[in-house]
Amino acid sequence: MPQFRLLLDTALHGHPTGGVIQVLLGSAMARGGGARCAGVGGMDLVCGVTGRAWDAWRAGAPVVQPTGDLRLIADSRFLPVGLEEAEDLAARLMRAIVAAALADGHVTPDERALIDEAMTRFDLGAEARVLIMAELDAPKDAGRIAALSRKPEEAALIYAVSALLIGKGGPVDRAWLAELAGRLGIDPCLVGHLEATVAAIAMAELSFGGSCA
Repeated sequence: MPQFRLLLDTALHGHPTGGVIQVLLGSAMARGGGARCAGVGGMDLVCGVTGRAWDAWRAGAPVVQPTGDLRLIADSRFLPVGLEEAEDLAARLMRAIVAAALADGHVTPDERALIDEAMTRFDLGAEARVLIMAELDAPKDAGRIAALSRKPEEAALIYAVSALLIGKGGPVDRAWLAELAGRLGIDPCLVGHLEATVAAIAMAELSFGGSCA
């Protein structure tokens, strides 16, 4: 599997080879209790959450937390067909994930050393190492992450993946999401549907119907 899609799987449901991401995201997951869905690919999860919320928003449905069957319908609108394009999107979503994990704006020297050690121990690919280290050194700027979006559907994906990581989060995490939504230019009602879908998945076992890939 291409390395960025594998990293996305790791970040959202703990792929067994992904120790480096677990080191990086550990404190964020502990803060926020973000959604994880074992057995569901990371790209599939983000795509499914976004598609379900997008359809509810376009239908003008009231913003309520989904109940009952949480099956996420495969939806190709949110994932490029080509493998190269899909890998590019996964890389941009990973940048959003790392930025969300670092929303409190602080990486201690000890944490940095753990990340460096984990990247070596788990033999992370060169491109993935460069991406993670670049995000560690980058300014904590929601506008920079929002600029990764190339169309409205991608803006929704970037917000969804950030919300999946952060979950309920704390005040700093929630402030990051609010600023990100504003910089992405996402309709507040769509934000509400994305948050409601993420919350429902975090509280229930996910039943996934099909793949977005």
